[in-house]
Amino acid sequence: MLSLLALALWAQQAAEVRFESGAIWVTPGAGGSVAVYASDAADAPAVLGSSREEGGALIFTPRFPLRPGLACRVVYRTAAGAESVHRVRVPLAAVSPSARVAQVYPSGSVLPENQLKFYVHFSAPMSRGERAAASPERPNG
Repeated sequence: MLSLLALALWAQQAAEVRFESGAIWVTPGAGGSVAVYASDAADAPAVLGSSREEGGALIFTPRFPLRPGLACRVVYRTAAGAESVHRVRVPLAAVSPSARVAQVYPSGSVLPENQLKFYVHFSAPMSRGERAAASPERPNG
């Protein structure tokens, strides 16, 4: 009976860890401490940052922004010394297309078999990207 009471008390005090607004929030976290590591590996480096308490939550703000998609290991220590390990993944940034195909020339519905060129116009300027930098330039000829 006593172990069930202790388990119920522990469940009420279990910390919730989440990533929000560029920081890691631990609730309830007042009076505790937090360490954040860049991966699950035992030798993973600790993430530099600062902690503060706000409204009963412990907020860890990294010195440098965390990379989207990064899985972090968060070790939370209560004021009483109990330790819990949590996993938090930094959400991926929402990506929207910056350009779309505006027009293709020739624009007819039927093209001759020997059509060698066509032109694609985009709604925004396109950069050459990494592929162009990796391939050697060909002389015109």
